[in-house]
Amino acid sequence: MTYHVPSVPRLLAGRTSPWVIFCFVLLTGCYPHKEWVSEDMRPIVKQKQRFSSLSSDEIAKQTPKEFLSEVLPNGLRVSLLSQFHSPTVSIRLFYHVGLAHGENRELSHVLEHLMFGASRHHKKGEYARYVDQHGAGMGAFTLSDYTVYQTDILPEFHEKVLEQEADRMTNLVFTAEELENEKKIVTEEQNDRVESNIDTKTFGHIFQKILHGHPYGTSFGDLSIPSQVTMESILSFYKDYYSPFHAHLVIVGPIEPQQELQLVKKYFGPISAQASFPGHVPSVFEWPMPKEIEISHSENFKSVDFF
Repeated sequence: MTYHVPSVPRLLAGRTSPWVIFCFVLLTGCYPHKEWVSEDMRPIVKQKQRFSSLSSDEIAKQTPKEFLSEVLPNGLRVSLLSQFHSPTVSIRLFYHVGLAHGENRELSHVLEHLMFGASRHHKKGEYARYVDQHGAGMGAFTLSDYTVYQTDILPEFHEKVLEQEADRMTNLVFTAEELENEKKIVTEEQNDRVESNIDTKTFGHIFQKILHGHPYGTSFGDLSIPSQVTMESILSFYKDYYSPFHAHLVIVGPIEPQQELQLVKKYFGPISAQASFPGHVPSVFEWPMPKEIEISHSENFKSVDFF
């Protein structure tokens, strides 16, 4: 699997604290090249590059004592950082599977939507209501290599979030009605974000031309793709990849790392490990690309903004 995805840190920069990003950068090795990095992200990248040159003993000496990283027996990677000046606990659950994986590039996107439905122990909407009732924020997004679920909540209420995240990791309930509804919503999202946006649509065409045949450039913005997701394919995708083995749980806030680790083990520890591997995504730096491409656009668009 390719973890070098420039869009991941940039998107995270606007959604969470620098320390969450730092944990993600340090532990996954996912960092952007300098030409892709905004000014506010460069200190984090420099920190990552500095750590890359250190030995494991040197890293251990320079890692904050409030930071704890552990891999559970079932494969779940856990990163915990204590920040007692923070009023909330930030929880990010990364699944190392995204749009570039599976027989249909929208499988991960449709599944992201379905994850907010009913599970074996919780009714549809219960997770969202719980978060709303306690003045917190939640959401999710899907990238080429990752799907991320995020929640920011007051410390005294965050244990319930861990329980619900663990529950929907393995106990999600699928129905034909819910699947059809979410497929329509995903199609509408694509229509709004791609078909109705000249910048995004142009960028998609450029990606298709430059990365022809590569998973990152396949079927970008194709509105017919979500409708092709079947119950069989979504169940298989969920069973194969939504497991501790493919997940990385990052928690930052006013927590005591050792105590927090016990909570994580309580809810995620009993989940069995699975070792299905997503299809290999070739490095874009080794992919043959044309020296020149030609882009055309509909006459309905008066201009094309190439950023």
